[in-house]
Amino acid sequence: MNKDYWNGIAENYESEIFSVLADDKENLVTKNIKNFGAKSKVAIDLGCGIGYFLPFLSKSFGKVHAVDFSEKCLQQARKNSENINGIEYWREDMSSPKNLIPKADFILSINSVISQSITVRSGIFKSIYKLLKTGSMCSVMSSRLISFALSSCVISYILPPRDESKKSLPELSRPSSIISIF
Repeated sequence: MNKDYWNGIAENYESEIFSVLADDKENLVTKNIKNFGAKSKVAIDLGCGIGYFLPFLSKSFGKVHAVDFSEKCLQQARKNSENINGIEYWREDMSSPKNLIPKADFILSINSVISQSITVRSGIFKSIYKLLKTGSMCSVMSSRLISFALSSCVISYILPPRDESKKSLPELSRPSSIISIF
């Protein structure tokens, strides 16, 4: 991942990056956050950017870990959320399994699995899997169809291969975890 690129994006984030929050006319993401949230639970905003979803996450969860690769995006997220309690900020390369972020009950991943590199995407999904508690939920959204197609090829790391003779989805590798992909 290119740190200089993402730090450069921070200054013009609103005009450079598609806003899922602004375009989500049916409030699917915020409803998902609200439905799964509880003040006793911990959430991770993986690839939080400048923090669009931090206010929603902090209202629904007792603790929120805002994670991004770009220090400049995190600085803007801190500024945008300065009056909100319960948020910890982490600058991490999520394609590396050596991150120190605690496990969570809910992971929100909006446009954070966008890379041409299968190694990077696979690393991010491995990190997501590592961070999921049993009984947790991970919502992954990609605004680019190509990114979704590229990302879906590593979903098999989390989901076992589908048995075509069965009509239902396979059980998840981590018991009671839910993964929703928008």
